Amino acid sequence: MHADTEVLVIGAGPAGAAAAAELAGAGVDVILADRHTFPRDKICGDALIPDSAQALTELGLSARIAALAAPAEGLELHAPAGDGVYLPVPVACLPRRRLDAELVAQACERGARLRVPWQFTRLLHEHGEICGAEFRPGAGTAAASGDAELEIRARWLLLATGANAAALSAAGTCTRKQPSAIAARAYFRLAPGRRCERLYMLMEPKLQPGYGWIFPCPGGTVNVGWIYFYDNPRLPAEQNVRRLFERFCRTSAIARHMLDGAAMLDDVQGAPLRCGLTGATLGSERLLVLGEAAGTTYSFSGEGIGKALESGGLAARSVLAARRCGRPASAGANYAQQMEARYRARYLAYKRAQTWLARAPIANLIARRARPGGYISHTLQAVLEERAGPDALLSLRGMLQALVRH
Repeated sequence: MHADTEVLVIGAGPAGAAAAAELAGAGVDVILADRHTFPRDKICGDALIPDSAQALTELGLSARIAALAAPAEGLELHAPAGDGVYLPVPVACLPRRRLDAELVAQACERGARLRVPWQFTRLLHEHGEICGAEFRPGAGTAAASGDAELEIRARWLLLATGANAAALSAAGTCTRKQPSAIAARAYFRLAPGRRCERLYMLMEPKLQPGYGWIFPCPGGTVNVGWIYFYDNPRLPAEQNVRRLFERFCRTSAIARHMLDGAAMLDDVQGAPLRCGLTGATLGSERLLVLGEAAGTTYSFSGEGIGKALESGGLAARSVLAARRCGRPASAGANYAQQMEARYRARYLAYKRAQTWLARAPIANLIARRARPGGYISHTLQAVLEERAGPDALLSLRGMLQALVRH
């Protein structure tokens, strides 16, 4: 089976769907392909922090997502010793099963053509240039139709295949196969009378380095998870993330209280993450790599929805610029240059912050000296709102400031 389009977007997560929506809205013929049918689950914390909210506003989806998401009054961080820092920043949570389906729906409403479930296998080349991609049937309707393969010819290809290093390798863009981090997650329905109104990020002393989370979701449910980063100065003694998740639920006082009498709604599921804007070539001529495939998840925090959406928009605008000027091969280089210029310094700062917070005494010191409205709380809130980078606090100068300022 064959199809032709101007832009082929492979992967319909936040980055791919955002790119398809912007391109289709500008009148470009777009095919959005994915190996799953939607809605589908995705292992994630589901948190929509300020950069996600801003990106959704720019996509015109802010009100639509806000009507579905569970709002939270802020974020509460707990150091290994137990001291907490509360940041009153408006945030929300919406399971990726619903969020991604809404993003895909918007792309289709704007005119993108959805092709699912099809698994990317390789790029197609003609006269030495990328000219499309080949897919094999995924589980479900495509396989049942009897089609052996699907070839889609396109002028530009946007690769948004998430943490799947196999897809990057097949496209010849992978520079690191090992993931940057691994996380495990499960959903629970809280017992009657229990409420979760904040995002909790909890460091446990016997499980370091890494952190657990408890995030409120719609309908009295919570998203509970644990994450650790392979790039930490040291790895946790226990490296089975599911066992770390189980120990977190047993040993964290906040988790024990929150989950007392709660009903577990699904099995614990694990997934790798690609972080730090590393692990892939971002762009080459007509091929652009975006979202988690490009490593747009932050080190230290593991947050990635907002930057995935932003990378999708930037990729779309790079293609539109190349289309207008009649230089299709300029899209990849332009996109890569803009990603580097806009984000490289911030991702390096998050990587350094990860190294600092892997040391429990530093995390404990920050939490112990923090007070509402004080220097540390103000700086952490500025980091969360992206008015400052994490090195404003988690650097030698930042730590000296934390010691002398209140």
